[in-house]
Amino acid sequence: MYCTPIEPNYTPKRIVPFLVRTRSSAAFVAIIRWISAEAARMLPSPIATLRRRFEESDFGRRWTEAGGWPGAVGVAWRRYYLRALMRWPRSGWRERRTVRAVLRSGRWGGYPFPGPWTRRFSRAFASMHAVPHVIPASSGATALLAAYQSLGLMPGDEVVVPALTFSATATAAHLLGLRVAFVDIDPLTLCLDHRLVEAAIGPHTRAIVAVHLGDSMPDMDALLEIARRRGLRLVEDCAHAHGASWQGRPAGGLGDVGCFSFQTGKLMSSGEGGAITTHNDGLAATCVATVDCGRVHGGLPDQSRLGINLRLTELQAALLSCAAERFGRENAVRQRRMESLRDQLGSVEGIRLPRRDPRMTSRPAYAFQMLYLPEACGGVPRERFVADLCDAGFPATPSWYQPVYRSPEYGRLDPRTPAPPAAPACPVAESVATTSLVWIPHPFFLGPQRHITRLARTVARLIDSYRHHGRAGDSP
Repeated sequence: MYCTPIEPNYTPKRIVPFLVRTRSSAAFVAIIRWISAEAARMLPSPIATLRRRFEESDFGRRWTEAGGWPGAVGVAWRRYYLRALMRWPRSGWRERRTVRAVLRSGRWGGYPFPGPWTRRFSRAFASMHAVPHVIPASSGATALLAAYQSLGLMPGDEVVVPALTFSATATAAHLLGLRVAFVDIDPLTLCLDHRLVEAAIGPHTRAIVAVHLGDSMPDMDALLEIARRRGLRLVEDCAHAHGASWQGRPAGGLGDVGCFSFQTGKLMSSGEGGAITTHNDGLAATCVATVDCGRVHGGLPDQSRLGINLRLTELQAALLSCAAERFGRENAVRQRRMESLRDQLGSVEGIRLPRRDPRMTSRPAYAFQMLYLPEACGGVPRERFVADLCDAGFPATPSWYQPVYRSPEYGRLDPRTPAPPAAPACPVAESVATTSLVWIPHPFFLGPQRHITRLARTVARLIDSYRHHGRAGDSP
């Protein structure tokens, strides 16, 4: 049957008369084609728009580089497996049984202090770190605050703090009206550089804070000698150093006081929580009064100490008691896996590892640290290296910390901060944090040894590819 073709000047208003005149199914096809062509000309296709946006996105670029569906499915599977492997904190039947026992007891909070589960955890943690006194607190930050106050530091006094650490190390001091002197880190250990501490000590300096960072410790012998000679207090920030030791002496028992954290991501976790460790009986009694609303313990006279409620709850203490039972086994596995990775990465050009100090008889195992050197890897930036490791199924991340004085959560400009210091010159901390430091978190090292071997091979392969391409924009 003859069908009159649609003329170019036909409009939608003339479709119905045309349809009535032709009375042919072919007309329907022609009309639909014309409408589609006009719609495509007048409006961008939603599918084409979505596809263009996808191709322009970072994920789309990686999809293309992975080779389409097969490669993308592989990346998705590796990331899913990685999330399952990295689940932390972990719990089992012990935690469930213990929490049920606390719920049945009706004693959930921290008052009166210490409760039965708090005592149980304190004994276990004191045994782990070879100290006579453990004072649990509500968090690592409040443990630092209570320690500074218990040491007798007064408004206007100054503490020396490494530039590369979490902001709480400094903000806890500021909340008490203390001044903070930031000191650069040692490029070999990534911890406080003891060679610069001496120059930072002023007439108002009263304490030095030694932060154990990632899988490294500062030179504790040198810091102890400086503190003894200058009559200063030495505070250990042990948020990363559960189970670490220096010349056979556990972290937390080297200085006057040690402060631990049990926040969600820490080696021992109760969601939130902290602890203070010390060998000094009088200091321990003062710390207890500080975290327990000023209630005196250990023979202190009434109304002799200011305090506030910084207590750990019984639920948290119960979870930490379970964590303490399995900590030794887990930490031994972590340390063994990290040491294996150090051995395998030791000869890889483009990667530098913190110095192995034989005086660290048990290394911290919070995170594996490596320094990626872009200048030795064809100029490819650290962020690209981290992204490629993640695509390969490994939990790499850039430095979790910035220099404290640049950290967004550091209230340097808060009017309550005493004498806000200008940003100091800490070139090593600046360079490490912004261009080179890469962390592998501790849950990864509880996995099988084959993952460690595959990670080392992937790092070597990526760096070799970067070096051969020689340009930051090229795909490895």
